[in-house]
Amino acid sequence: MKTTLNTSGSPSEFRRRMALLTCLCAYLCEGINTSIMAPLFPPHALDLGLTETQIGLAQGMFDIASFIGQFMIASVITPQTRKMFYAVGIFVSGVSIILFGYTGNETRPEYFFALCVCVRAMMGFGACLVYSGTVPLVNKLYPEKAGILTSVAQSALGFGAMIGPPLGSSLSSLGNALGWNGYSVPYYLYGGFETSLTIMVVLFVPAASPFTVDKGKKVIPKHLYFKFITTKTLLCLSVPVIALFAIAGFKDVAYSPYFEESVGVRSDLIGYVFMAISATYLTCSPIWGMAIQKGYVGVALTFAFCSGSVGMFLFYLPLVAPGLVNLYYSLAVLLLNGLMLSALFGSCYLVFEKIAERNGFRDMETNKLMVASWYSTVRSSGRITGSFLVGGVILQGLEFHYTCLFYSIFIAIGACIAVFILYNNGFYKKVFYTIRNEDYEMQMSDSTVVKVAIPKNESLIESTLKRTMISIEAV
Repeated sequence: MKTTLNTSGSPSEFRRRMALLTCLCAYLCEGINTSIMAPLFPPHALDLGLTETQIGLAQGMFDIASFIGQFMIASVITPQTRKMFYAVGIFVSGVSIILFGYTGNETRPEYFFALCVCVRAMMGFGACLVYSGTVPLVNKLYPEKAGILTSVAQSALGFGAMIGPPLGSSLSSLGNALGWNGYSVPYYLYGGFETSLTIMVVLFVPAASPFTVDKGKKVIPKHLYFKFITTKTLLCLSVPVIALFAIAGFKDVAYSPYFEESVGVRSDLIGYVFMAISATYLTCSPIWGMAIQKGYVGVALTFAFCSGSVGMFLFYLPLVAPGLVNLYYSLAVLLLNGLMLSALFGSCYLVFEKIAERNGFRDMETNKLMVASWYSTVRSSGRITGSFLVGGVILQGLEFHYTCLFYSIFIAIGACIAVFILYNNGFYKKVFYTIRNEDYEMQMSDSTVVKVAIPKNESLIESTLKRTMISIEAV
């Protein structure tokens, strides 16, 4: 296969920064997309006569469509077509949000349910295209900062999920104050903003990665992706991680009714209660990012499991200690939820990436495409489990407190499995890497600064290309 230098597509620094900002805004929007309806949709659907199972199914359809879409596009997206799919994903996601706001005009429960399921599926398909493209695009814009930018991107996604509920409540209250349909206003405004990001993608995101070597279209072979996702370590760790991600889906369908019925929070103020999660997430994400950058990714994921299990158990305690049924106690539990999610979103992707490297998947481009696809699949599976299975079927049969107790025990078991896997794979040691290219080999830790001298007989662009071709392997 012919190899050529791709220097014509090298964007200016301004364009690279705008492309980075656009990608992070798109990831932030997808995070908001998963949670903005938490204070709006369940109460509205219950008022129309929908059951908890129907609400969970409508919520979970987003993640079901995203889950299926990941497998459909894993072997289709290439570095050359990634920008096109990325722009299509943002556009479809934004338009579907606007359409979801329009469903608020439907008062017949059976039609409302059918419309919600269809539009949420459309949202999920658009979101999976954004999930698969953001991290590879961001890392290719600044390959020398791939580690920290991966953590920043995942933090943007998680932070979007955290600010969604208070944003939904704020915009809904604004709509009601202006005499409009308060239920639909958040979707119209937010959906319009995300749709406009399509223009930013077209203008600023480069069609090909800057400073890369063009080796022709690189498509992930189906057998290679199947080999990757059936890696024993990856599969065994993914199961408990799915259970942990399910807390986000469970939160979207179960917390709002609980706060309204048991704690006594008014429905139009529930979104502000969720700000406890947002504040903790915003505060702790940079701290976890620095810890992960220094090699403590295993510690971060372990903390996420422990705090997730404890948080669910604390939601059970008011059943045996009625004095704990108050807003301050509930806010404290939400703070712990935010701390858990900040550790989870920042560490999970990088753990999967290191597992891939240690199992022989060492081509950086292919590795990032596969890891991004699998990470999105795991996260979607968790949200499906949390919104439909736990927040729909189990919640309808067990009641909120007993569901939290059952879920706490289940996560605790998953934590034991995860700790065993992380320990046996060396994730509790400072992770070291080997940097290799055709001229040199050296070892470095996450905190090592590497300086590369430019030989006199090399042009600046050729030297830059060599640096971006460096492969990193965990040892």
